[in-house]
Amino acid sequence: MNIDTESGINKDSATRLRNEAKMSQREFWLSVGASQPTGCRYEMGVPIPKSVRILVYLRFVLGL
Repeated sequence: MNIDTESGINKDSATRLRNEAKMSQREFWLSVGASQPTGCRYEMGVPIPKSVRILVYLRFVLGL
């Protein structure tokens, strides 16, 4: 997967990253400060706020 910036984090890429990390929705979204129900909504298409996209990018793309 080629994600160059936080703007590349969307419902599809977030779901892919979560699956690649072999994490439940709860584990994945809690690790970036969102609840499981909120993460579920993101994966269903609710826009992911920039602050959350940045955290997902830092943790799951850059591995920080």
